[in-house]
Amino acid sequence: MSNHLSLSFFTLPHSVIIAGVVGLFSASIAGIVGASPLLGLVVATGLLGVVTAFTAPVILLFGLLIVRMSIDATDAYFTIPLSKTLSLNPSQMMGVAVAVLAVVIIIRERKHIARTPLVGVFALLIVWALGSITISVSPTPLTTTLYEVLRMLTIFTIYILAITTITTHNSFEKLLRVLLIGSVIPLGAALIQFLTGSGYTDIVFDVPRVYGTFAHPNIFSTYLVAMVAVGALLLRITPSRTARQWARIAIALYVMTILLTFARVAWIALAVFSLVVAATRFTRLLPLMVITPLVLYATVPAFHARVTEALHPSVDSSITWRLGLWDDTIQRTLDDGRAHYGNGIGTFSVVAESVRGNRFGSTDPHNEYVRAFVEGGWIGLGIFAAFTVWVIGTLAHVAWHTRGTEASDIFLILFALAAALAVASLSDHIFRSTPLQWIFFALIGGAHATYYRHNTAPGTRIAR
Repeated sequence: MSNHLSLSFFTLPHSVIIAGVVGLFSASIAGIVGASPLLGLVVATGLLGVVTAFTAPVILLFGLLIVRMSIDATDAYFTIPLSKTLSLNPSQMMGVAVAVLAVVIIIRERKHIARTPLVGVFALLIVWALGSITISVSPTPLTTTLYEVLRMLTIFTIYILAITTITTHNSFEKLLRVLLIGSVIPLGAALIQFLTGSGYTDIVFDVPRVYGTFAHPNIFSTYLVAMVAVGALLLRITPSRTARQWARIAIALYVMTILLTFARVAWIALAVFSLVVAATRFTRLLPLMVITPLVLYATVPAFHARVTEALHPSVDSSITWRLGLWDDTIQRTLDDGRAHYGNGIGTFSVVAESVRGNRFGSTDPHNEYVRAFVEGGWIGLGIFAAFTVWVIGTLAHVAWHTRGTEASDIFLILFALAAALAVASLSDHIFRSTPLQWIFFALIGGAHATYYRHNTAPGTRIAR
């Protein structure tokens, strides 16, 4: 019996009623055992997610992508206490829910998963992360390891959802439109922050930096770089003149907002993305790629200050702080004899605090490669590098072997985004940015399913 027939009772009204009843029951039980009654809402939402995973997985994918981009800002103000000692913020709760859904989705799509292009490198990464619990220096190795493993599992789940549900040109275009619509709330929040001067400031740079609905301007800015790629993809594939107009407007808004984050990592990522696309497809844009940063540097004082600080960092600059942090943590890993296998996944901050304490503030590495070495040694760094190279290589391979087709342009844009994120990983938390990775791998999964399998030669038509 098919999934559709076996779950035919679970129409939307029935599912909502059943989830409501189960949620109320769970809230009552939670109250009796001393947990938060909000646990009932979590259970009800999770049940709806499980049913939707079977009956309308594409709706589940779209809903997850829209909601995840807008809830980070609530994390600092709202938590769900599950017990007297454990509380989860909305982002963490959503991650747990998706990790649970992953079990359902993996069972449902187990035959399909074995044939997906990136399943091997995802499995290698997750198995390594899980195995690192045996050498973890974390005070709570089980919790620390599971948190990272579950986060990776949610990224893989989004990829599998996309590759199994986004299988036609029309569905891929809908994915792009959903992502553009989902960016309205973060952009609106950024506009309010800009107009009211309520953006993020610190002792080093006192100009307010917009951060949208995210926890920090840097996280918001790299999300916007991915959204530039989304706009470029829509501009390339849509036959609608109106949609192309909106895509151009969206790209312009994303670029302007990236400038207002004053995040140098995003400026570099945007430059890499733009240069790759321009150099391979739109060479007439290359002069603009060179002139624009020069004009901004000469005419915008804040832009000038950020670039000058990067070129000539002071002793108090974030660049000097990061270089010192990287040197200290790498040296501690070597001194402790952990160069081969590291300190365990999710332990960078533990190592940093053991060397520097908290006197320098944040102990986050802002470098995915340094993090991989400190947490995994040469083995972990090799696995993370292999994962990154495999993803980029797969995109480049498809772009090359489908040249002359629409697929080539799609995968070229994704390759440019992957290259930009790989460069940005030298100076920020890219793989650790879950919203960004969800978008990235949803695009890759949808593109693989829609374009690569349907394009074997120039002129091949795409299923719509």
